[in-house]
Amino acid sequence: RRRALEVLGLREGATEVEIRRAFRRLAAVLHPDLGGSQPAEHARRTARFAELSAAYHLLVA
Repeated sequence: RRRALEVLGLREGATEVEIRRAFRRLAAVLHPDLGGSQPAEHARRTARFAELSAAYHLLVA
């Protein structure tokens, strides 16, 4: 849980609303389809987005 909060840039005790807001903010920046066309950049964004999604699902599930 602590690591998931760190991934989202949140502190311990964050509310579900704060978690959802942080996820949406970061997803808008890190989504692989929104990045450049460089294969290395796409792979990096895909990995980071997967980590972000896993943290979000762990916290709200």
